[in-house]
Amino acid sequence: MIGIPWETIRDAYQKHEDLEIYQPRDAQAYMKISADTLNEWRATGWLKAIARSGRGYLYLKEDLDQALRLRNKDRENLEVVHG
Repeated sequence: MIGIPWETIRDAYQKHEDLEIYQPRDAQAYMKISADTLNEWRATGWLKAIARSGRGYLYLKEDLDQALRLRNKDRENLEVVHG
């Protein structure tokens, strides 16, 4: 991914008012996960980043929500197996 200034990305996505973009720290806080977990999920494809800026990768809220749903589904499956 090519590094793109945050402002350029923000301006491009502002045309779509329903999209929310999260920087890494905001994504971590929203998802209640560590930086290491966020990076691991992105690296393994569990979480999709939309772009890389000077501040790191950027994420759409809908992708964060999808990753949380997947995590919760995995937890439910583990409870059934180990329950």
